[in-house]
Amino acid sequence: MCFKRSPVLLLVEDDPALRRMLEIRLKREGFGVRAATRGEEALFFMERYSPDLLILDLMLPGIDGLEVLRRLRRQPQTRSLPVLILTARSREEDVVQGLELGADDYLRKPFSVRELVARIRALLRRVQDQGEPQVLRIGPFTVWEEEGVVTLYGRELSLSPIERKLLIALLRRPGRVLNRKALLDLVWEDRDVLPRVVDATVKNLRKKLGPYRHAIVTVRGIGYRFDLLKVVSSVE
Repeated sequence: MCFKRSPVLLLVEDDPALRRMLEIRLKREGFGVRAATRGEEALFFMERYSPDLLILDLMLPGIDGLEVLRRLRRQPQTRSLPVLILTARSREEDVVQGLELGADDYLRKPFSVRELVARIRALLRRVQDQGEPQVLRIGPFTVWEEEGVVTLYGRELSLSPIERKLLIALLRRPGRVLNRKALLDLVWEDRDVLPRVVDATVKNLRKKLGPYRHAIVTVRGIGYRFDLLKVVSSVE
């Protein structure tokens, strides 16, 4: 990830004095800052602003910080988002749980803004060094390579490993007809699999695509192809 703009931080803190002070100081350091006071608001802002890093207080009204973190780590779009948690000095068990849920770093209150800024910059450098995740986007479909996740209009599809591999094979070759032998070579490692297994898997995959099932077109006597236009027409 290369930041050609100022990195945007989402600060989630319910203490108004601390939140305002941090907003001012972080903006002085050159960051863009969005602020939320509740867990529900944080989840909404995540979708709206797509920040580069999350600063998350754990003790929040409504949905607490741990639940916010748990939900973010379930979503492919935010699974690798850098998260720095803030916690009261007496809540060591929350720190442990936060790290187990996937937080990248933590600070105990009270803390110095200088240390907070240093930790933020370190996390952002780490993301830059890792580079961009491999993502394939075909129309409303997104394939997150590392996580092995496929989303449709931002919602993760619940697919078996074979169904996922089959869909990805078709998505990588939109408009191209793939015969059953080609699909067996691309998707199934077991060479003894019968061609009719392809048909059965396509049938199950179509069911899970719901109204977008027509995007997988049967080419009679040959195989299948993926038709992106049929996805678009399904929502018109």
